[in-house]
Amino acid sequence: FAFADVAGADADSITLYAAHLDAPLVYDAANDGADVKAWILKAGYPLVDELPAAWERYSKRGLPLAILFVDKSADNAAVLKEASAAAERVADKLAISFADGVRFKQQIERMGAPTDSLPVLAAMKLSGKANYPYAGELNADAIVAWAEGIADGSIQAHLRSEPVPESQDGPVTVVVGKSFKDVVLDADKDVLLEIYAPWCGH
Repeated sequence: FAFADVAGADADSITLYAAHLDAPLVYDAANDGADVKAWILKAGYPLVDELPAAWERYSKRGLPLAILFVDKSADNAAVLKEASAAAERVADKLAISFADGVRFKQQIERMGAPTDSLPVLAAMKLSGKANYPYAGELNADAIVAWAEGIADGSIQAHLRSEPVPESQDGPVTVVVGKSFKDVVLDADKDVLLEIYAPWCGH
């Protein structure tokens, strides 16, 4: 941020100018609180900002982070408007950002979202690395419902997993990512688990 002092004003005030704002914001202690620095840091950046440049700021918030992956060569104004409207409504539950989906295609795959078309949305919890790919319409109401589901636990994290075997007829049960909790962590029985790589000769 750059700061300037304007002499000769009728009254003392603090005005914030930023490229993402439609009009300058004037600080109002009654509505914005006594912490001027906090007000500047909150209002001085877009609510939905671009990664990776804004990564550090998002990570310090400690909230799950949703990333809207877009094709930067396309017109993304409408979908970014919907994302911003959603971000305002869930600001205390989930942060929303955007990134170049062509450049970061591998990140889309890691988060469990489809890569065949853009834009696409997925969220992650920065602690624990849980991922939540989004499959609904990219409108504010639907995104808000999804974000609230992540926050209250009603939406489960995506698990990278092979399909659960249709039958377990042999003496050894085959465990995959989706069945690990039910089979291995079953408190009613003892389980001996062997983990191996199929390509390993041991």
